[in-house]
Amino acid sequence: MLVSKNKGTSLYRTSERSSLVRFLALYITLVILLLTLLGILHYKSEEKLMFSEQRTLLSKYANEQYKAIKKAHNEYPQNLTYPRNHKFRSAIHDLSSEEIFSLMKHKPIHFGRDIYRIGDSLHFLKPLDENYYLGAKYLFIEVDEDMSWKDNAISDIIIYGFLTLFVLAIFGLFFVRILLRPMRNSITLLDDFIKDTTHELNTPISAILANVEMMDKSTLGAKNEKKLGRINIAAKTVSHLYQDLTFLT
Repeated sequence: MLVSKNKGTSLYRTSERSSLVRFLALYITLVILLLTLLGILHYKSEEKLMFSEQRTLLSKYANEQYKAIKKAHNEYPQNLTYPRNHKFRSAIHDLSSEEIFSLMKHKPIHFGRDIYRIGDSLHFLKPLDENYYLGAKYLFIEVDEDMSWKDNAISDIIIYGFLTLFVLAIFGLFFVRILLRPMRNSITLLDDFIKDTTHELNTPISAILANVEMMDKSTLGAKNEKKLGRINIAAKTVSHLYQDLTFLT
């Protein structure tokens, strides 16, 4: 009986564990997908913030360079040196987008966007007024992109993502145990009922079988012996049912 009980308990625990694993697998998968989406949105937000900050800085550089170009234009032809600045690289293009002079690593590819990424650099475009100093209509400012924003964004995504996943996994485990508690209680009640029922069946069935075996069949008539056989078969059937119930509990 102890072996049967252990088997029943093992089956119940295996079923509960299987349900728990399936739920957690689905739950964690959905959480990972959600965190991935949030990570992408955070990355895009940080990138947008970086472009906004760089736009302000490069606009300041462009104004400085524009003043230097205007000064060089007014000093022409005594001063034939294109103005340079250690903080950035620049280039000027005419109204037809043809290059006049350039100190940049990368040739401009957009004449309609104020700021964009190209390779490892950022370009900022400042359309000039119609004075065309040094013949320029477009002024480009180029700086090397500071990748610290990207490293910080990825670091934040990994750290906070794992922390959130860990917290939500614990919450999911707690939540699924709450969901399984009614089923566990129902199974326990059913198990107790079966135990009580089988206990009540065991004593009378054992007594019936023992009495049938002890009876002297030679003193019975054919009719009574036939009835006794039916009683014996019915008692054994109930006994088998008892054994099956014992196995389940």
